Parts: sequence; structure tokens; C-alpha cells
Amino acid sequence: MIDSITQMYFTWLKRRRAELINHFWTTQWVCKKMINSVMDLTRWKKSLAYVELMDFIGTVNSAVVSTSISENQNHSENISKVSLLMSKLKNHVDEVPLDQDTQRFGNKAFRTWFHWLSENAGAFCSELLIGLEISGLKF
Repeated sequence: MIDSITQMYFTWLKRRRAELINHFWTTQWVCKKMINSVMDLTRWKKSLAYVELMDFIGTVNSAVVSTSISENQNHSENISKVSLLMSKLKNHVDEVPLDQDTQRFGNKAFRTWFHWLSENAGAFCSELLIGLEISGLKF
């Protein structure tokens, strides 16, 4: 009985994740700050998106428990491309000087970096992620 319920749950979960992936890649996304107050944060923590994000993080966390990290791991091409992308983004973070003025809500240099990222995201994706395969999707 428990095995059949578990199997049904995983079947539903696979279908739901496929729907979410399809929705993610076929929807135009506009980044916009949505959490502007404590009330917004409370609403976010009660949202389905928050629950699914925390569930995903928990699932990934559980998957790597008791897994040792060795230096001599062979990574797939996908991992290498994403790692290279993250390295390039980090390098540009180091190139943007922090604003030394007193600021209430984080450093304004982030705006400079985010503006640069917004302008260059398409080029990074086409350069580094071309040919990347995620769950049957191909870029």
C-alpha cells in the first residue's frame, strides 16, 4: 500500500516538475523587487513558490548527505559550463567596487553589477550554455 502511494506521489511530482520546467522556459520573466516590507516577506513565506523552493533545497540537501567531496571528480559538460558561467559572474563581482557611502538597504554597487548582468545575460547564455541539456530540454 505504501509503495503504491509513494509511486503515485513520485509520478505526480515528475509531471508537476515537467510542467514547471516547461512554464519556466516558455514564459517571459521580468525581474522586479517584490518584497518591500515585512508584510511582503510574510506573504512570500506563505506562497506556493516559497514552499516549492524550500522543498527543492531540502531535496538537494538530503541527496548529498553523507556524500564526500573528492578533488578528482569528473564533471559532466553541463556542470563544467555552469561552473564556468558562475566563475565569470563572480569575477565581475570582484571588478565592481563597493560604494563606501552609508546605505540602509545594501550596497548600491549591486545595482551596477545587476545592470551589467541584465545587459550581458543573453550573451553569457548563448556563449556558455549552448548545448546544455536539462531534463530533456536542449538549449
